Amino acid sequence: MALPPKPTPSSRPGDAPLRVLSLAGGDDSGAVGWLADGRLVLTLLSVQQQHVQAMLEDRLGDRYLRLDADWPPDAGLGIDVATPEAVATLCSLARSTVRNADSQRIATFLA
Repeated sequence: MALPPKPTPSSRPGDAPLRVLSLAGGDDSGAVGWLADGRLVLTLLSVQQQHVQAMLEDRLGDRYLRLDADWPPDAGLGIDVATPEAVATLCSLARSTVRNADSQRIATFLA
């Protein structure tokens, strides 16, 4: 007596067939491109940041407040950049972020 085939993600009853589309193109595709321009490192850092943020939001709820600023592409910032100009840029971004934050929300958080 033959055994039935082992279910796969695309053959389980009630599941839609699994479809994957992977597009690659240009000269910077592939592992070398990801490593050469730092995309892999930035992706790993971003995933770690999102994971920690989700854990803090889950565990702390309203006892967690995140203030963040978007880095302009031309800001000259990076994971290994510690120049006086980078420090000045980060301080400026921090001041701007606090100045533009919802003051009532901050006051409630600090109360």
